[in-house]
Amino acid sequence: MTETRMIPSTIRQYEPERDPNTGEFQDWDVLIPRKQKQQPVSCLCKAGSICTTYTQWKCHTQNDTHKTWLKYYSQVELEKRKVEKLETDNQTLKELNTRLNTQIRKIRLQLGKEKKMVKQLEEEKDEVVLDLVERSLELVEKEEELKKLQEELKKTKSELDDANEFIDTALDQEESETNEQYDDCM
Repeated sequence: MTETRMIPSTIRQYEPERDPNTGEFQDWDVLIPRKQKQQPVSCLCKAGSICTTYTQWKCHTQNDTHKTWLKYYSQVELEKRKVEKLETDNQTLKELNTRLNTQIRKIRLQLGKEKKMVKQLEEEKDEVVLDLVERSLELVEKEEELKKLQEELKKTKSELDDANEFIDTALDQEESETNEQYDDCM
């Protein structure tokens, strides 16, 4: 008669452990010797490879297919970790790139505003320079007018001085004549 055993319905997926000294993956005993009704273990080295006893597990881990898979698993895990690190680095760089692009946009906006301000200031400067030139020209004209007026004033003053001197001379002469006539009359 064939013996039927009850196999628990859930199958555990086997994963090797990393040796902290070498960094390589190694097998470990997932099934306990002489223990009945253990949870079956499935190994990824070969499809359908399920062990339910410690002896089966030991035989399984000694076969060449499992040993080759274990070496390959170490390399694959190492590559997975490299890929995970690269993905993490890539995500970090994407976030940094996003932040930098945001800063660049802000700087460009600020630069645009500052360029407008510079243009406005240059236009205002041009207007102020033009106004100063016009005022300078007006000032030169006023100075020329002032010089002419000063010359006219000087000329008029000279003429006035000459007239006053003439009047004073005439008055002196008239007074002297009047005094002479008065003296003669007396």
